[in-house]
Amino acid sequence: MNNSPIPFVKMNGIGNDFAILDSRTHVLPHLKPAAIQAMSNRKTGIGFDQLIIIEQSDRADCFMRIVNKDGSEAEACGNAMRCVTALLHRQANIIAPHSYHIETRYGVLECVYFNDQKITINMGAPKTHWRSIPLAEPLSTATGALSLDHPLFSRATVVNIGNPHIVFFVRDCESVDLKTYGPFFENHVLFPNKTNVEFAHIMGPHKIRMRVWERGSGITKACGSAACATHIAARLRGLIEGEKSQIIMDGGALDLSWGGLKTNHDYHDVYLSGPVSFDYEAYWDMAQSRLIYSDKGLVA
Repeated sequence: MNNSPIPFVKMNGIGNDFAILDSRTHVLPHLKPAAIQAMSNRKTGIGFDQLIIIEQSDRADCFMRIVNKDGSEAEACGNAMRCVTALLHRQANIIAPHSYHIETRYGVLECVYFNDQKITINMGAPKTHWRSIPLAEPLSTATGALSLDHPLFSRATVVNIGNPHIVFFVRDCESVDLKTYGPFFENHVLFPNKTNVEFAHIMGPHKIRMRVWERGSGITKACGSAACATHIAARLRGLIEGEKSQIIMDGGALDLSWGGLKTNHDYHDVYLSGPVSFDYEAYWDMAQSRLIYSDKGLVA
């Protein structure tokens, strides 16, 4: 096993933070779930919501692997994709806006870098059929309102935008106990692959407040695909006006745009825009499970 310290870049998209490893330039050891959990620990490790591994791709500029704190893999992550786009742009040493293509388990998505304050991701078209979420049984999701047998949260919207989401619109999402209801719905029998969980309330015709429990990671300050799912759910249920909205999360805001239904069965793609931040660069010592800071930059 390669026990050499692993270089990484720490980045975040409105508080949703990541440790980004690049296997294209450094040989990485096999990371078991226990090692990932140690790295993600905010008191004794690096501290992050997801571990991102950049790999070679013959279909795109790179492949982005998204690993949750528990070692499971996610299919898509809008905030991480913006971070990787900014990293690719810095490595390419390009000043002007530029388009990149990043492959994930969800597919190849186009990302446009304008500056660190605005990176736009085409997140693809959402899926709402029960098999595409997926759900454990054939329930109707066409109206954007799924009935659940729960005393407090009986109506929800389910959507897949790279990964599964369930969205609840409530009077005040600040008052929802995420630590209780997040894991309850994440592991609900209705979702064979588990699900991300969002609670939101409408602030205006183009503004939504949302909090999220991420599948495999728990409470996070923000989630790009959750913002997409919330925007889609609000439009499906007629709760906002027009194609655009701003989703305000604990860590900040993202701008969403979606054209809605394209044909009887297909939807337009969803576009997500927002900023990123470079936090620091360092090494992770696998043998001793500790951080090693470096004065030398790892980013070209």
